[in-house]
Amino acid sequence: MGCYDWIHHHIKTLGSIVDSHGYAKSVADTALVFVSGMGVYFAMEKRNWKQLITERTMRIWLPFVFGMFAIVPLHILVWRYYYKMELHYTYDPGHLWFLANIFIYVLLLSPLLFYIKKKENGKIVQVIKRIFSTPVGLLIVITAFMAEVWIIKPVPYELYAMTRHGFFLGLLAFFFGYFFVLSGDAFWEMLVRWRWLFLPMAIGLFFSNKLFWNEHTSLSDRIGIASLDF
Repeated sequence: MGCYDWIHHHIKTLGSIVDSHGYAKSVADTALVFVSGMGVYFAMEKRNWKQLITERTMRIWLPFVFGMFAIVPLHILVWRYYYKMELHYTYDPGHLWFLANIFIYVLLLSPLLFYIKKKENGKIVQVIKRIFSTPVGLLIVITAFMAEVWIIKPVPYELYAMTRHGFFLGLLAFFFGYFFVLSGDAFWEMLVRWRWLFLPMAIGLFFSNKLFWNEHTSLSDRIGIASLDF
């Protein structure tokens, strides 16, 4: 590659870095699911499983259903009117799709999470807490996210809304979000203590992926590194 070609390639790549709305949004939305998993831990402190499911039904499922049949159709009608398309009622989850996913996560994981909560002083949970008080815990999280993309092979990585990739990405985030809070102050202290290493690594991986990987990079490597960047 000549000097001009190299410069031209990296100017285009830098443009994609600046215009990374899809990638940034996938990170922000997944962070929201992490927080949802954390919230379930606190909710379990004062609720049994019936109370938790009832509360999450009222707070998540009913708003999702109402929005799918009442709010999103209005948005679709406005969109159709603006583009002079035929007007008719269409229900759709639209931008509320993630609420259904979060509700499903609660249903799927609550038996396991309640069991863990009940055995919080047991040996297994104490081992989990010790692991997540070290960078090894984050290595497990990273490995799980990389395994998800190597198995699902989402193309593009940013396409997560109403896809298998988005569902399992959120499931992992919800699950680990619960364990982050379960681990207590030791986990958060570990993040602060090792921030000098985590932040440069994250920045370096993100820019190396954007700048130096090209069309010859294999699909599995691309999506694996995208997950590691995340």
